[in-house]
Amino acid sequence: MPSISRKNKSRLTPLAVGCSLLVLTACTGSLEAEDDTSVTIQFANFAAQDNTVSLAVDEWITEVEKATDGRIKFDVTYNAGLLSATDTVQGVRDGRADAALMTVAYYESEMPLNSITGIPYASTHPRASMAALHDLVETNTDFLSEYTDNGVWPVFFLPFTDALMGAKDEPITSIGDLAGKTVRSVGSTTVALEKVGANPAAIAYPELYESLERGVVDAYSGVVLEAVTVGGFYEVAPYVANPGQGLVSQYSIIFNDEVWEKISEEDRALLETLGRENVDTFFDLEKEVFAEACEVIREAGGSVSYWSDAAISEWQDAIGDTLLNDWRDRAGSSASEVEEEYFGMMAEHESTLGEHQSNSRLCADTF
Repeated sequence: MPSISRKNKSRLTPLAVGCSLLVLTACTGSLEAEDDTSVTIQFANFAAQDNTVSLAVDEWITEVEKATDGRIKFDVTYNAGLLSATDTVQGVRDGRADAALMTVAYYESEMPLNSITGIPYASTHPRASMAALHDLVETNTDFLSEYTDNGVWPVFFLPFTDALMGAKDEPITSIGDLAGKTVRSVGSTTVALEKVGANPAAIAYPELYESLERGVVDAYSGVVLEAVTVGGFYEVAPYVANPGQGLVSQYSIIFNDEVWEKISEEDRALLETLGRENVDTFFDLEKEVFAEACEVIREAGGSVSYWSDAAISEWQDAIGDTLLNDWRDRAGSSASEVEEEYFGMMAEHESTLGEHQSNSRLCADTF
């Protein structure tokens, strides 16, 4: 049986532009087996191959291939070689990929109900949050329709949590340290920064290092620990801090809906079950990756800290219901039902899952 191929592609072939890269006849979009037993899913991953979320998804792929005895195989393209982060949903819908990793942070307008995970301090238990999202897919048609109306199916979710802040001159340990500073920001954190007198700046991730180095911004927000080292930001902003915002978005693993329907019901259930279990894999991998990132920052003379409970509460109080009300306005008539179900389901899962241990906090506790 052919081995899985995971490669970085710099450009698309004519076939890839025109249709799905499943093995097809006459580029009709019909799912067909390579032989009598197997099909290959073309999977687009905008992230780097050694990113925690990529490692976790790859573990899921390995488990799927093993559990299906090769009936389902994957061909993975990393580093946005097939679809960019902002073109993921459209690309999967149009058949330029059969499935993909996407982040809801880039689709808050198209998927406002899903963007409930982007409200800082709304969830500090990401495992429970992911379980609640899976529940919503099964129980709330409005929530699910944000995917199906876009021609895709959500198979499972992974968290984007513990977004950090980094500063050039001194650690940011409270909202008082943010007043007057120009801070790179994304998503709902922009409003949260404005509430405490900071000046948010929309700086793309690839431009952040130079912006810090040149003094365009004094600090940054919205970057997880491994990205601090991958991007080298600790070199120009060595003081890293976690303001305890919890979950700030989610990743969704999506399939083209026509491709999804052509997979047997048994195998669809298997893909979803293994996906739910992948959350634990994600945090196990994150723990290892974050420990390495922590040492890189330490050896360079930087620091990682975690805000005190009092400092976290002060920012929460300053924000109040502003961000939640903004989400309600974006989400429209379905907001109240989704809000009630999401927070209720999350609370139920928290009670059974037990306390969540933040891996970036483990790093901060070593300084």
